[in-house]
Amino acid sequence: MALIFSIVGGVDLLRAALEGKKTETRRLGARRWIVGRSYAVKARRTAPGFCRAVVTAVRQERLTEIDQDAVSREGLDCTPDEFCQIFRQLHGLEPSADPLVWVIQFRMLRFTRGLTTESPYQCIRQGESLEAWLMR
Repeated sequence: MALIFSIVGGVDLLRAALEGKKTETRRLGARRWIVGRSYAVKARRTAPGFCRAVVTAVRQERLTEIDQDAVSREGLDCTPDEFCQIFRQLHGLEPSADPLVWVIQFRMLRFTRGLTTESPYQCIRQGESLEAWLMR
């Protein structure tokens, strides 16, 4: 199991997580996340894990209970209503759906493939995108 972050609404959530701007994520489904356990961080399901994050808290709440501070912890710059719309679209839910979601808080642990916590992008060549580096 891994934390998978992609581009949502033009925001690179993987980059936001690596930079410490994204420290929380919401997921549907059964609780599978264990506090204190570290998980691989990936750009997509088939990509190799290149980083680890430790889960620091897990709770369940209704999607619409999200507030502005939580939206910021999600790494997005939008209103709570906009976040709910984006979440529903990504998960193919009805526009008025208010599902129970798992809120997973995490912090980045360590970088692999030459990355360090001081400079997560230091191994990326000048002008190379994170996506190009991941494809190497």
